[in-house]
Parts: sequence; C-alpha cells; structure tokens
Amino acid sequence: MSLKSDSFPSSAAFDVIHSSLQSDDGGRKDAVKQANAIFAFKLKNKEGQEEAWNIDLKEKGAVTKGEAPEGKKANGESCPCPNRRVYMQGRIFEPTAVERLGP
Repeated sequence: MSLKSDSFPSSAAFDVIHSSLQSDDGGRKDAVKQANAIFAFKLKNKEGQEEAWNIDLKEKGAVTKGEAPEGKKANGESCPCPNRRVYMQGRIFEPTAVERLGP
C-alpha cells in the first residue's frame, strides 16, 4: 500500500522511508533504539488541504498515514504521541526530503 497522496507530491518520500525501514531489520531496530519517538508530519498543499503521516520510531519502525500510529490517538491519554510534530508547506518539504533521501 502506497503512502503517497496525489494531492501532495512530496508524500512519496514517506514510501521511500517506509521501504528503507522495512528492508533492513537491523537498521530498523537501531533506528527505533536511537530515536525512541514518534514523528508526525502535517503537510499543507497549495490548495490549502492538509494531510498527515507519522513515522513510528518508538515501537514498530514503520510509516503510516495519520498523526499517530494505528490504534493510538494523537495526544491521547494512553499514548502521548506523537513525540515530535512537523508542520510544513508541501512545496518546502519536497526539496528537503529529496535532498536528504537522494535519488
């Protein structure tokens, strides 16, 4: 299942991150151990629409759509997640993600 949203071209970066985490079990476990956090990304496109993705580097080492991993609530009592939030215009996120992830 792709995490990319056609309304947010830069969201393809989340597929790349997820694939990278899933393809290297040792690397995924190391990332979870080092980060120990859930990161939420909320992007806003030029039409003013917003969409969110999260990178769970606290438990699973996975990327999903939404502000919190499945079964967890953003800012819920049972899960104070995400630990880190990033709000960006999609047009700003895209060059940043491409520069960091490479081709």
